[in-house]
Amino acid sequence: MKYEASLDRFARSVTLGLFILFIILANLSVGAIVRSENEPAIIIYNVVAISIFFSFMAACFLFAAKSYRIDEKNLTIVRWFNSKKIVLSDISRVSEIPDREMDGVMRNFGMGGIFGYRGKYLLSKIGAVTLYGTQRKNGILIETIQGEKIVITPDDKRIIEKLKR
Repeated sequence: MKYEASLDRFARSVTLGLFILFIILANLSVGAIVRSENEPAIIIYNVVAISIFFSFMAACFLFAAKSYRIDEKNLTIVRWFNSKKIVLSDISRVSEIPDREMDGVMRNFGMGGIFGYRGKYLLSKIGAVTLYGTQRKNGILIETIQGEKIVITPDDKRIIEKLKR
């Protein structure tokens, strides 16, 4: 069964804002290249800058959670690239995270807002988690028998019943 994962307003705003900023910066870089009179250093600098801008946005898009899917054996965090599979028999506990707990999240090593939220985060009452989310509500904590704590944020919280079975 597939569970959608839509972006919240903050993630949509951050994504759109950075995309516009990167388009402006790329436009400025192209302008600098045109005015450079074939100066190699200026051309190389601006081509590298444009490449970094778009590589960053592409990586954020490719690794963002699109949806969550449950089949007979796995929970899959569906992404454009490198979807994450969690074997259902490895899940030891599933619980809902109150929305107010998701407000107090601290990013250790992750992306916060560009096409969603992913990476290593610290929740005040839960501790260190790996977040594969698209919004700052509907948090679901999945604990594995290996001791891993994973948070997902599907639109439909009924996924909890499926995971508990």
